[in-house]
Amino acid sequence: MNRTLGKLTAVALGAALVAGFLRSQVPHPAKPAAALATAPIDVVVAPVRTVDVPIVRELFGALEPRARVAVASKVLARVEDVAVEVGAAVAAGAILATLDDAAAVALAASAEADAAGAGVILFDPIFQGLAISLRAGEVAAMTLSRVAVPVLYERVARRRAAARAKAAV
Repeated sequence: MNRTLGKLTAVALGAALVAGFLRSQVPHPAKPAAALATAPIDVVVAPVRTVDVPIVRELFGALEPRARVAVASKVLARVEDVAVEVGAAVAAGAILATLDDAAAVALAASAEADAAGAGVILFDPIFQGLAISLRAGEVAAMTLSRVAVPVLYERVARRRAAARAKAAV
């Protein structure tokens, strides 16, 4: 039953399409001009002129710079002030940021104190005597390790060899 109803619907639809097409092919009589006439339309007249029209485009995406520049300091320090804005053009040699110099000043003072202390050590007779005795100790240790120890080792090795030879006989 459902198939029959579907077929009848398809035939009716096809007949309606054919009738509509045939009706569109028949010419219609022209309407009289009086029927077409309506109320007058107001028209504004203006002179033609050239005007710049801004073009606005909305784009989506990400901007990538043509080049990246790495900025670094030769010393490790905290940045106190940044003198330029991100993306601003700067001239060569321009100050970009100011660094905190407290650590560098403390390091310089420490180095000056070390140098002064080294000067005292170099010219103090007590420290000179200690330095001489330290050097003498180094010479003695080197002599023992390069001369006395090998000689002693050789003597012990000979005695062991002699004892083995005696034991073998």
